[in-house]
Amino acid sequence: MKYNGKEMDLGNLFENVMKSKREDIVSPANRIVMTANDNDFNLNIDNRWNLPINNWGRTQLDNRLAAGLHTFSKEIPKDLYVHNVNRLLVEEKDEKFVLRTLSNGDKQHVRAVVSDQFMPIDNNIILPDVIDIFGKYKNRWQAIGGFPTDVRTYVKFVEREPAFTLTDINGNKREYRMGVMWRNSEVGSGYMEYTAMVIDGFCNNGVMFGKFVIAECKFMHKGSRINTDLGVIMEERVQAIKLAEIKGLVCEASKIAAEGMYGPQIKEIMEQSLLMKFEGKDKAKAVEAVFRKVGLNDSETENVKMQLGGDFSAFGLQAAVTKYAQSVDNYDRRVQLEEAGGNIVSMPSNVWKSIAALSEN
Repeated sequence: MKYNGKEMDLGNLFENVMKSKREDIVSPANRIVMTANDNDFNLNIDNRWNLPINNWGRTQLDNRLAAGLHTFSKEIPKDLYVHNVNRLLVEEKDEKFVLRTLSNGDKQHVRAVVSDQFMPIDNNIILPDVIDIFGKYKNRWQAIGGFPTDVRTYVKFVEREPAFTLTDINGNKREYRMGVMWRNSEVGSGYMEYTAMVIDGFCNNGVMFGKFVIAECKFMHKGSRINTDLGVIMEERVQAIKLAEIKGLVCEASKIAAEGMYGPQIKEIMEQSLLMKFEGKDKAKAVEAVFRKVGLNDSETENVKMQLGGDFSAFGLQAAVTKYAQSVDNYDRRVQLEEAGGNIVSMPSNVWKSIAALSEN
């Protein structure tokens, strides 16, 4: 699903998650053949399925076949890349891969390539419990949207009342509401977790504190090997006793997040960020160093610098980053940029001071 710059409301997101058709196909590696056309890559499985594969699934397949293959694929002609993949698939004759597929009113596609011991913990199993728990705290919390991407599904919950107010260098009073980001991956890219965030009521920017994980459920995505040699996996992948354990952990994590008393810590971080400033002659050099430190590329750095508006404090830098994040087309990258904003304001003082020294040269 393509991110169009707007988050889905919780009702639409829930409907999307619950009505999506999930199907897992297990196959020996040497019964899989990759083909390509101008726009897509496809996997032909034993001449019974011919399915497009998205970029994440292809990345996983490449990494399973050979270290560095996915990076190398960007530097060689497409036909040579496909030839190499098919050669390696034949050589992996003793391996079985599980192809996780999804369709949601559109064509079925391969979204992940995992081992035959991978045990899925899918959103349709756990999201109803997440919504139920936060529904019990509806006087305090509201969902402000979320989005399903190829890699993760996100939901943002925000407190209804402001937690604190800050005044920026331009004299604007900015109200902040505490929030949490729920996220889960069905394709082997991380665990279910809740991360602290705040919403700036002045501009609706979200600031994610990626290092401030409130609660997480680290499920072992690993079970017994699949008995099926080739075909759709029909057996119950998550046994009832394991499912009850998983759902119990999800509910416990959700309660911790909903009852969280982390507002004072976040307020202190935001207040301190107003005092962390670059005041030397070469502020641009220090700003660029900060942006590199939190993972912005050169193009993003140039775009964010245009949003600065003369505020060279950590607060101002995060405001510029999170404002730019709202214009980014890829939702996974938007969340990463919101986390970059959080990493700026929570940067250790000794690191900030060492970067600030660059502006004084």
